[in-house]
Amino acid sequence: RGYHIPDLFIEFFDRTNSESYKKSRKSFDENELNLYCQALAPYATSSWMLKENFNWLRDAFDNFVVAISNYVNYLRQHRNTTATNHTSETPIQTVSQATTIQIYKENIWITPVDRNKYYHLEQALINLPLWKPVDVKEFLPTDP
Repeated sequence: RGYHIPDLFIEFFDRTNSESYKKSRKSFDENELNLYCQALAPYATSSWMLKENFNWLRDAFDNFVVAISNYVNYLRQHRNTTATNHTSETPIQTVSQATTIQIYKENIWITPVDRNKYYHLEQALINLPLWKPVDVKEFLPTDP
């Protein structure tokens, strides 16, 4: 008896793989992500997911479905805010605020202590591909 990855997962992960395309696929929209979320949610309580073989996957899968749901909510909120701003009679910023650029001096002095504190984080960010997430908490020093 074997297990197979549902086609829905394969389709979803293929769409999100940033290495597999360069602007060749359209990005997800709110409704499409919501459909994926609704389709994935029942798998969380399916009989095969509740077996011991999938203990390693269950929490990550639940977090994944919750993350998609939260992102759908964020997209809705952002769309509503944008629509409100577009229909507003008063501008969000004045013309002078929108056209002013403020340039700050570069911080050229970094103490050796600070350089050593964040060395491992800097190396991880340099060595990892740009699309890979990094848990910054792992690299935080005990004395910030």
